[in-house]
Amino acid sequence: QFTIDKTAPIITEVEDGKHYQSVAPVFNEGTAILTMDGGPGTEFVSGTDITDNGQYTLEVTDTAGNKTTVKFTVDNQAPVISGVVDGEIRNSQFVPTFNEGTGRISMDNGEFKEFISGSTVSDE
Repeated sequence: QFTIDKTAPIITEVEDGKHYQSVAPVFNEGTAILTMDGGPGTEFVSGTDITDNGQYTLEVTDTAGNKTTVKFTVDNQAPVISGVVDGEIRNSQFVPTFNEGTGRISMDNGEFKEFISGSTVSDE
């Protein structure tokens, strides 16, 4: 008696290519290896919280050798803004920068518009 299994394990609570502040992947069968930033893999228990910043690969293999792999990023550090101080009032142009992500700037009329890091702010 034998079983033919062509169904790969199912991984939930995490999606391939997504970014998270923390994540707890769950899989329905098999064993898993978690690799961070291309380093050595370690055994992973389904439902364990992952909170350390890094790029991860989770590979789950069932007893028949079927594999499912997801790659994702954990980033729980806020972007760093330089070139301006919160609440500061200036009478000259300045150049705010940020180290990651996307930016928006608010105008006096309450309207927000896209802001590219390193752009000069000179309008009153």
